[in-house]
Amino acid sequence: MNRRVLVTSAGSTAAQNLAHALGPGWWTGGVDLDAEHGGIGLFGDTAPVPRATDPAYLPALAAHATRWGVGLVVPVMEPELEAVAAATLPVPALVSPPEAIATCRSKRRLTEALGAAGVGVPALVDAPSRYPVFARPDRGTGSVGAERLDDADAVARRRRSDPTVVITEWLDGVEISVDGYAWRGSLAHCIARERERTKGGLAVSSVVVPAAPLRDDARRIARALGLHGFFNAQCRIVDGQARWFDVNPRLGGAMILSFAAGLDAAACVEAAIEGRPPKPGGDERVGLKLRRRWHNVVLPP
Repeated sequence: MNRRVLVTSAGSTAAQNLAHALGPGWWTGGVDLDAEHGGIGLFGDTAPVPRATDPAYLPALAAHATRWGVGLVVPVMEPELEAVAAATLPVPALVSPPEAIATCRSKRRLTEALGAAGVGVPALVDAPSRYPVFARPDRGTGSVGAERLDDADAVARRRRSDPTVVITEWLDGVEISVDGYAWRGSLAHCIARERERTKGGLAVSSVVVPAAPLRDDARRIARALGLHGFFNAQCRIVDGQARWFDVNPRLGGAMILSFAAGLDAAACVEAAIEGRPPKPGGDERVGLKLRRRWHNVVLPP
């Protein structure tokens, strides 16, 4: 079997997580807009590519996939997901359908889609009567542009600066991320972890918790959106009930913890290369912890 994989945004934490998780016996090539990013030194071979919105991006990606003889392309960041999902490459790509990606990128569309699927979501409040409320850009990444608004004046100011802002009820509760893998809308396995501490939207301290209370919701989410490949979904537990507010149809920055806890990255990628779903279920190492520490990377000349 071909055990060669091309990963985009190779300098990102999410891409490096997959390269680490695949382990011995796998070759990973990385492409990135920034050819000098230190993280790309972790890959078997690397190459610069244009921005995903550049017409030259897909031809460059296809050329590297062919030149390196890979069996699978795994896009990582949102613009790459959109470009690859709408394209035909010379090798298979592990990516959700365009409609799923578009729904996940819109906070309003996502909230409406999950609510229609019977999944708990925060209430949309276009005319708030109680405060505080939570505001986010309709299309945003991480925690950029997210803020608590405490009164009507703050809401009015935010709407003047961003007419498409999405405002929901404010939720107090434990924040949980579920990292999973789906095959054409069917959940194969997932790991739940509490986001104990975050910085810039990225978990820097996290611990694996039992996934059983959230697994049915994860199945509904994967099915309703038609997810395909690795994904991350986030919720808050309020009065014992999950309220889901984000779904990212891609690798996540803290997914390395879920890989270590039982989401078998190698088995999932191997199955994708062979064009089949992985064996459902898997291990779950509850209590396993992630503590993010930064380090320098020394590259050869």
